[in-house]
Amino acid sequence: MIKNIRHTGLVVNDISKIKDFYLRLGFEIVNEDIEEGTFIDTLTGLKESKLHTVKMKTENSSMIELIKYLNPVSPIINQSAQPNSLGCSHFAMTVDNANEICELIKKNGGTEINPPAKNLNGTVKVAYCYDPEGVLIEVVEEL
Repeated sequence: MIKNIRHTGLVVNDISKIKDFYLRLGFEIVNEDIEEGTFIDTLTGLKESKLHTVKMKTENSSMIELIKYLNPVSPIINQSAQPNSLGCSHFAMTVDNANEICELIKKNGGTEINPPAKNLNGTVKVAYCYDPEGVLIEVVEEL
């Protein structure tokens, strides 16, 4: 039986920049560490892996984990994932004010795909945005 979604992992290139971005959105750091050794090699399936990780949470304890691969270094892909790309598409955040969060995202180096828009039955206002490294974020305000 599944109890909950524990966290969403985001592999990043510039961990300091992205950590600051999510801090400005209201996340707080739970743990920051360098992880390596047999367990991490087993978990990732990579040899001699070394990761810089930052676990961050929201007020209600929803978590993201930023991961910078120090070894082996992650390939740089200079294109943001499109919403219809295969694999993990995005993560969604429930917020108090979608317009304010979208402005905060843009102010801190992210981009907005669409301004917040109400769904057909008027229960939520939703926007898609990218963080500074191209991770797709769905911003949802419950009305």
